[in-house]
Amino acid sequence: QQQQKIPLITGVELRRNLVEFCQNVADKVHFNHLDFFEGDVRSYQPEKLDVMIALHACDIATDFAIHTGIRLNASMIMCAPCCHKELRPQLHSPEVLQPMLQFGIHAGQQAEMLTDTLRALLLKAYGYETKVFEFVSLEHTSKNKMILATKRKNVSQPDAKIMAQIQALKEMYGIKKQTLELLLQDQLPIENIGCKC
Repeated sequence: QQQQKIPLITGVELRRNLVEFCQNVADKVHFNHLDFFEGDVRSYQPEKLDVMIALHACDIATDFAIHTGIRLNASMIMCAPCCHKELRPQLHSPEVLQPMLQFGIHAGQQAEMLTDTLRALLLKAYGYETKVFEFVSLEHTSKNKMILATKRKNVSQPDAKIMAQIQALKEMYGIKKQTLELLLQDQLPIENIGCKC
């Protein structure tokens, strides 16, 4: 009877002690299809990828994870974003929203919603069916948003209609720079950018 092939799973982690601990556990139980890489998603460069999972990747690290999944044509990309910092300083409230967004907590929530909307729309533009939803109860964590994208079609160019929606949102809020969009347009070298966390 032919043994079923188990896919290789690689965990990418910055902290050396955690990489060593997890690898030792996997080796101890002889789980040979699991290994760990010390570094971040920018320095981990696999030739192919089927599923990309990024849990609480801080700030633009989520963008690098999504970009890696799109670039390698992953069949599924699953991200739980965290620490949305990039767009907040750029955010200029449309006049009609200024009474609401004068309050810091509302401005932060708006920046978070805008960030993850742009990510979801970019995934859609590149051929992914995309959902954004809560995946755990708020009583367990406030960081409970999930972006789930499933590859539905191969595209040579991003969907122009969706890209126009993205541009309109950016113009409305005064957004000049969004990391995932720049990565997808090859305007941001992966090796030359650091996480702003």
